[in-house]
Amino acid sequence: MPAKVTPRRSADTLDSGEDEFVERLTSGDCEKPPNFERIVAVNRGAESVEAEEATVLETGPNRCSA
Repeated sequence: MPAKVTPRRSADTLDSGEDEFVERLTSGDCEKPPNFERIVAVNRGAESVEAEEATVLETGPNRCSA
């Protein structure tokens, strides 16, 4: 599935300074992916996944940058 490109007119975050940009991305205001808790558990070593599932988790949609 091709990536969705945000039109320039609605990507005002790119015009902000570095501090504002980082604050927006780390504020927690973005919607987390439906498998967020699973990804965190795998990253912490609490759960393990087969290589194929790891690839699916790694290449899933990046909803936080929208």
